[in-house]
Amino acid sequence: MSVGERIRQLRWKKGVKLGELGAKVGLTAAAMSRYELGQRRISVELAARIAEVLGVPIQALLPTERGGGSGQRGERTISILTALLHYHESVEAAIAGEAPAAGPVDEYAEALREVSAAKKEVPGRRGFPGYLYTDLATLYERAGRRLGNPGSITLIPILTMPEDDKTHPIPDLTGYITEGQIILSRELYRKGIHPPVDVLPSLSRLKDKGIGVGKTREDHAATMNQLFAAYSTGKDNKELMSILGEAALTPTDLLYAKFADEFEQRYVNQGYEENRSIEETLDLGWELLSILPKSELKRIKPEMIEKYWPKHDAQ
Repeated sequence: MSVGERIRQLRWKKGVKLGELGAKVGLTAAAMSRYELGQRRISVELAARIAEVLGVPIQALLPTERGGGSGQRGERTISILTALLHYHESVEAAIAGEAPAAGPVDEYAEALREVSAAKKEVPGRRGFPGYLYTDLATLYERAGRRLGNPGSITLIPILTMPEDDKTHPIPDLTGYITEGQIILSRELYRKGIHPPVDVLPSLSRLKDKGIGVGKTREDHAATMNQLFAAYSTGKDNKELMSILGEAALTPTDLLYAKFADEFEQRYVNQGYEENRSIEETLDLGWELLSILPKSELKRIKPEMIEKYWPKHDAQ
């Protein structure tokens, strides 16, 4: 029995007319009929409103297997549907300013997949429903300014990538929707780097609008690009060193490897107490870049190098 059939059955049992139920949940009788006939997908929020009107727990609307079997799958689906509802409620509470939203996004998406399977919907990539993108977008895009209210809502979703796979549907779709991602590294965490931010795959699509002259400092963009390029080269050289040995690397290659270590230990590693300003961070970046020969700084203009190069180093 589908969700729509369960609603119709409970409605008849409670003596509630189709139009009456629709009016109480904000729908026309025709729209309510389409939901009961399975012509439209019922969202978690709508299911919660219908259950409230009918005076039953939301679990009562769950589809049941033909033949009456349920067992562990039925119990798991009930708990998952409840978790979905709680996630939506926590987001709504945060928007209303009542409480912070909680709940990892990957758990929400996994729950959505289970409910979709229970409803016999056609699966998409890796079994997730085709509307996963739309559902995630409705959550993420609630962030921003509220009409007629001061301030704005900041949403920081937490996502655990299955097997650290960025191509998995959940992180892949999240990347399309959000304006940036901070990716944490298990390797850096094991090294004692806090926060263990993997700077190379992390990104911000809005950073260019918030840095530069009049906002941070004129050298911000160039320094950032040079630091990332040097760190990437340094990591590659460290991998070569582990395979071929230190003797196989040139003196410049060894300097890049040293830079990568210093970058992680001094630049990325801030601990939980350090409160470093943008100016201090940029100055630290120049200090780390001074490990390399000036000739290697190909992403920074010569006049900027002369202006910001550490004075204690005459290289």
